[in-house]
Amino acid sequence: MILIDAHPRNDWLVRAVERRLREELAKLRVEINEDKSRMVDLKKKGGSFTFLGFEISPHSESHGEVATERSAQAEEADSAARQAPGNLP
Repeated sequence: MILIDAHPRNDWLVRAVERRLREELAKLRVEINEDKSRMVDLKKKGGSFTFLGFEISPHSESHGEVATERSAQAEEADSAARQAPGNLP
């Protein structure tokens, strides 16, 4: 997920980031799934999306709660990955 201020003065940045992302992924022979990839303007009606099971919306009343919940889940996953057999500390 890449977040960019959608102000018109940043249109060049949106294009540059997309181009660079595609270039770097091509070097790794990773293809972007165009069916799953999209740009969303959070300021427009219906401007929300789901990412890793979380609803991302500028109209959500619980931005802080979502961020805290995700952070706790990420910490648990990281801890479990570090403790898995064969992983380095």
